[in-house]
Amino acid sequence: MLAALALPAIAAPVPVVELSGRAAAAAPSGAATAGAAGVSDLFAQVQALQEEIRNLHGQLEEQSHQIQLLQQQQKDNYLDLDGRLSAVITGGAAATDRATAPSTPPVPADRMLAPAAPLGGSPAPVAAPAGAAAAPVAAPATRQGEQAAYEAAYEQLKQGKMDDAQADFQTFVTTYPGSSYVPNALYWMGEIGLVKNDTQGALAQFNRVVDSYPAHPKAADAHYKLGTLYTQLNDKAKARAHLEKAILAGGSVAALAQRYLDTHF
Repeated sequence: MLAALALPAIAAPVPVVELSGRAAAAAPSGAATAGAAGVSDLFAQVQALQEEIRNLHGQLEEQSHQIQLLQQQQKDNYLDLDGRLSAVITGGAAATDRATAPSTPPVPADRMLAPAAPLGGSPAPVAAPAGAAAAPVAAPATRQGEQAAYEAAYEQLKQGKMDDAQADFQTFVTTYPGSSYVPNALYWMGEIGLVKNDTQGALAQFNRVVDSYPAHPKAADAHYKLGTLYTQLNDKAKARAHLEKAILAGGSVAALAQRYLDTHF
């Protein structure tokens, strides 16, 4: 009899608890609340991560845009320098450097050589006026060495050897600080700085031109370059001042400066 009673109990199926059924309804309310809170926290974390990803994506796009602008500016600077050099090579802009080249000063009348004496005689010495001091005359060898040094540096520039040209121009400025070629050398050093993406170096050289040689023909070009550089550095006040000075100088650079001013201001 005991065995007969035990058989139904053993054969009885084990009840299945459905989470969506009544058994789930009987679960403690505290556990359900904790589960909901966990899901909410997880959802908030996902939203925060998504927002952070959007911010990073925006920063990457902005940086990519800035890089493109810098690359374009560097390309423009290179093309501008290449165009100037090409014009010089073909003779179109050579007059600029020739106009600023040091010229041989005229020889005073009282220091001119006397006419040659007839054969068999000797030339009579030319006496200087009484009390007159002898005027210093630059040695021809010095002027030739000065011009040769400048032309050597300029040749390096035309060949695209920027590092060599920069070093040679710097040596020239140090060796011949009083030369009429110094403003030209400083200006080309600024152009080299632009091509090499050395903004601060270019600013320094162009400022040396406009500060020390404001009446030199290269000063107008330097003002224009300073205007473009200060625009890139978001210093609009300095940029406008330099561009306006370039416009006042007239010539071809004035048109460039006016167009740049109309476009960026």
